[in-house]
Amino acid sequence: PCLNTTFLFYNFSSFIPDRYKTNLISTLVYRIYMIASNMTIFHADVMLLKKRLKLNGFPGYLIDTCIEKVLNKYHANAQCNTPISSANKRDIVIALPFLGPLSTVIRRRILRLVHKFYPTVNLKVVFRQGFRISSMFNYKDKFPLSCRSMVVYHISCRKCGPSQAYIGKTVNSLYERFHASGSGHLHPNNVESALLNHINKSGDPGCAFHFEDVKVLESGRCDREVGFVESVLLKCGRRGLDACDRGVPLEIV
Repeated sequence: PCLNTTFLFYNFSSFIPDRYKTNLISTLVYRIYMIASNMTIFHADVMLLKKRLKLNGFPGYLIDTCIEKVLNKYHANAQCNTPISSANKRDIVIALPFLGPLSTVIRRRILRLVHKFYPTVNLKVVFRQGFRISSMFNYKDKFPLSCRSMVVYHISCRKCGPSQAYIGKTVNSLYERFHASGSGHLHPNNVESALLNHINKSGDPGCAFHFEDVKVLESGRCDREVGFVESVLLKCGRRGLDACDRGVPLEIV
């Protein structure tokens, strides 16, 4: 057969524009016509298509109408070799939200007015999906900041600002990077913490770093990827608390 045997069609009662339904039939019929090597194969595949479409609620008269239009457009013109005349009109396409049966009425009125007052315009009205409940929600839940991992992050002193900021990376969660025992940036037992050393050296009670001030600059899929991103950011704009120019050596080719 000239069609995919999965036959995954939407149902005729689906809340979509009628043009989508007729275009589905016409596209499948045209596909059969272009692939079939003779009209016998074409007829057999069309009968199979009609059977499948009817199982999805498509009325027989609509299927026959679409088949007739495809054959009149391609097969009949190919037989008589008559060129299709086209007027020199300006094609304009407008998109409107789909509102059900009301959309068909609106399109008909718009086309009638345009044809009356602008005969040189070939207007095409298409419908896009309107407001959905899904548009009010994200596809995926956002990870809280403390659970983000494999990221390049930025944090700055609340008083000193960008002049005393730190850019780093972590493959673990951000919460672990800042609060892990002995190695976290803000853990009291971490004597090598650049953040705590800045607070101790300044002696200013206003200098402080808070976890909620952390900003994620970039994310990656592996340690090496975030390492390169960190190196580029450090090379382009080194911050006051960064201990090195780059995390991964950068080679210029």
